[in-house]
Amino acid sequence: MPTVIDVAIELFIATTMVLCMMRLIQKWSWDKVIMTMYLVLIAVVFGDYVTIESIKNVLPIILDFLKDFGIRILAIVLMIACALQIAHLVGIFFKSCVWQFFVKAFQVTLQVIADIHPWAAKVVGGMMWVGGLVKVALSHFYDIEGDDEAEEVVDKVRELHLMSLLYDIIDYWAAGLCALLVSYLAEYQFTYAQKSGIVWIVIDVPFALSALYGCFKSGKDLTWGEAHRRAHDGVYAYNRIAGWIYRVVQHVVGTIWDGPEQIAIFYAQELRTKTKMVMLAIALSIPQAAFWAWAYTLGNDAIIVRFLEWLG
Repeated sequence: MPTVIDVAIELFIATTMVLCMMRLIQKWSWDKVIMTMYLVLIAVVFGDYVTIESIKNVLPIILDFLKDFGIRILAIVLMIACALQIAHLVGIFFKSCVWQFFVKAFQVTLQVIADIHPWAAKVVGGMMWVGGLVKVALSHFYDIEGDDEAEEVVDKVRELHLMSLLYDIIDYWAAGLCALLVSYLAEYQFTYAQKSGIVWIVIDVPFALSALYGCFKSGKDLTWGEAHRRAHDGVYAYNRIAGWIYRVVQHVVGTIWDGPEQIAIFYAQELRTKTKMVMLAIALSIPQAAFWAWAYTLGNDAIIVRFLEWLG
């Protein structure tokens, strides 16, 4: 008697063969083939667990989730619009004579403090070094050059944030869907490995591939991967240790939070081909799925308690 797993594997293999034939006969594009394969795989995985009764139980939760996240996304859009207006005003202020006066006054003040004592000079030197590091990172991140006018600076900041707006919204929804999916799987007593695998197949891989596809088609850096690469290169040229710290922190945050597709864009120069970028994103989505399956299984409160216990 074949098990559900056996039937699922056979069905998935048969579907893959049919889709490959469709690719050869009807000239289907590979993105259509891959997307159809994922839909079939998801249907196979959940086909044994989804019933009319389970849908009735989960439907109110889904509706509450959609309403709650719809309100949050609207709030995020309004916050970003407000931030862009603030950036416009800040850009004008930074290029104004008033700001130049404050900069000169601050430099004179630091010089006076540095002359008081050798230790004060070291503190001032450290502050100037950190300030220079932040300036290098931000200017490279937003691709700002020294001779850019205020309007050019604002346009570059606005363009980078607007390009990533849709990506950020979809990423936020994906995080919420992941939490909903893990909660649903927990109700049916799925193991941690099973939950990680399903999150990887259903959410992380399709989202990473969709983000890369959007970047490839639009030719735009939707993930901020290129921006982080520029910032890293600038910081590394400024100080190698700081550059390595930037890379490690960015890779950890990118893999777990921002998405592995950002790391793939980060290494576009080294990888060179789209196929290698896709393979890297798929590989890095494995630890991402494992982390969020664990995090949503424990819950936020439990994670904080574990972290506090680890601290002390």
